[in-house]
Amino acid sequence: PSWLKNVYPAIGLFALLSWLELGYGVTTDARTTAYMGLGMAAMAISGALLWDGKRFCAHACPVGRICGIYSMVSPIEIRARKPRTCQACTTEDCMNGNERGYPCPTGISLKVIETSSMCTMCTECIKSCDKQNIALNIRPFGADLTDVKTPRMDEAWLAVTLLTLTLFHGLSMTSIWEDFAPGSVSILKWIGLTFGTPRVVSFTIAMFAATAVPVALYWLACLVASRWAKGGVTAKQIFMRYAYSLLPIALFYHLAHNLMHILVEGGEVVPLLSDPLGTGADYLGTAAVHMGALVSDEVIWYLQVGLILIGHVFGVVVAHRLSRRLYPEAAAASRSLVPITLMMVLISVAGLGLMHLDMNMRLGRT
Repeated sequence: PSWLKNVYPAIGLFALLSWLELGYGVTTDARTTAYMGLGMAAMAISGALLWDGKRFCAHACPVGRICGIYSMVSPIEIRARKPRTCQACTTEDCMNGNERGYPCPTGISLKVIETSSMCTMCTECIKSCDKQNIALNIRPFGADLTDVKTPRMDEAWLAVTLLTLTLFHGLSMTSIWEDFAPGSVSILKWIGLTFGTPRVVSFTIAMFAATAVPVALYWLACLVASRWAKGGVTAKQIFMRYAYSLLPIALFYHLAHNLMHILVEGGEVVPLLSDPLGTGADYLGTAAVHMGALVSDEVIWYLQVGLILIGHVFGVVVAHRLSRRLYPEAAAASRSLVPITLMMVLISVAGLGLMHLDMNMRLGRT
């Protein structure tokens, strides 16, 4: 149906999965995790049975849509070698598939593709094109972010949601959010004691409030930009256009956050190689080997700061270029950019603050 031909289902499922992981703790139990995976498989199959094609991949799969919108930052793209050859094609095998390749899972035709946001890089189109007119190109980083001809509100909300939930994931691992020490004070403990709610309810209330803050901050920045610039551009248009500049900030915070997990928890792979199923086996003689953190906390901190600063500068540069698409007059573009840049500074400072706090790690505490 037309009301589902967007990425709002993926946004909703992404938020639900975040709540299931962080609030309900679904990933701490193998059986429950398996049920969740089976549930997603059932949704994909149901979508294929109810509607033609892989509609789940195109509109509801959070993994595909997150990878897709992040690919707008990528220096690699799939495009037609010769656009004229594509325009003359009548079969559109890149989208419909044939005996050499499957149909595009997200329904992309290279005749009309503008950005890589819907592309999952499955490369089926390369196999199915009988004219060998599809190329894997190298391009500047973030080229898609400033080349969007028609900004979409659903993509804008996905970008904002990515930034919001990525920051929230970091917050939920700090002692400010939840402190296990006796006599300590944390957000979840305060809500539980004040309202007498169980942890799941307290988490849900706090998650809603915490994720609403960055969204409200961005919307406020868009309102101020619209009124200050005085160029006839509405806050809604600014919201859609500038949202693409948030993707580098979200991506590099994501990288910084997960870099910590890799460098702190990565050594735990060594014993798992000998006992992958937790049966007490020792196939490689490494079951008792525990390496700990791979580098010092100081090195991790400097790497994280570097990544967040790269993402921030990247985002500001993209926002500057987008401002000229919104406003032909340089002065109006600069005025609209000021509140957006200030909002980005606040987000980046918050990200650095979260990185500097002690984390409740998956395999212990630091």
